[in-house]
Amino acid sequence: MPAFVVKSDGSKVPFELKKIQSSVMAACNDASITERAGMIAQEVSLFVLTRLEGKEEVPTSEIKALILEKLDASYATVARAWRDYESSKQ
Repeated sequence: MPAFVVKSDGSKVPFELKKIQSSVMAACNDASITERAGMIAQEVSLFVLTRLEGKEEVPTSEIKALILEKLDASYATVARAWRDYESSKQ
């Protein structure tokens, strides 16, 4: 598991798996897939951890790309909800 996440402004914060899980669960809720939200969040988290194994630091953009890669492949509705939320923040 990476020790740090490098944010877009260059700052570093400790890696927290719970942030990935809560973000995925929120996207599931937005996509009205509440009954499987926990399972999906766990599956995506394990996918991300596996892909980031051995890295000390990882940029947030890489984490987001991995999350969306998994969601696109397995849960397109949740991926769409994630992207809708991201675009609404800008």
